[in-house]
Amino acid sequence: MLSQFFRIIAILSLAFASLCILKVEDTGTNLCIYEYLQPQKATYFNELFGTSSDDPTLLSTVGIVGIFFFFPLLLSFRRAWYVVILWLYAIFQLIIILMIETASISKIIYDSIVYCHNGWLFAWGIGQSIFIVFSFVYIFYRTETNG
Repeated sequence: MLSQFFRIIAILSLAFASLCILKVEDTGTNLCIYEYLQPQKATYFNELFGTSSDDPTLLSTVGIVGIFFFFPLLLSFRRAWYVVILWLYAIFQLIIILMIETASISKIIYDSIVYCHNGWLFAWGIGQSIFIVFSFVYIFYRTETNG
C-alpha cells in the first residue's frame, strides 16, 4: 500500500513537471543563454535564428512526452511494468535532449533560471527531481517484513 503511494506521488510530480515545461515556451522570455553572443548579456532563444531557435520547442516536446507517459505509468501497478515504461520514458527524454544543439541542457537550464528568472523551468526541475526520487523509492521499496 505504501509503495503505491510512492508511485502515485512520482507520477503526479511527472504530470506537474510536464505541465511546467510546457508553460516555459508560452512565456515571453522563455529560455536564454548567458554570454552566448555578447559578453555579460543574456541571449534569449527568441532572438536567435535558424535551428538554434527551435530548442524551446524541443523542451516542449519533453513535456508532451511526459504527459504521454503519464497514463501508462499511472496504470502500471506492477514494478516490472513500471520499470519498463520508465526505461522507455528515459530513452525518449534522452533522444530529445540530445537533439538540442545550441548549448548543453544544463547550461540552458542554469542560465534560464539564474539569469532570466524562469520560474517554470525551476518548477520543472523540482518536479522531475521528485519524480526520479519517488520512482526509485517505489522500485526499490521492500514490502516483505522478512529480509
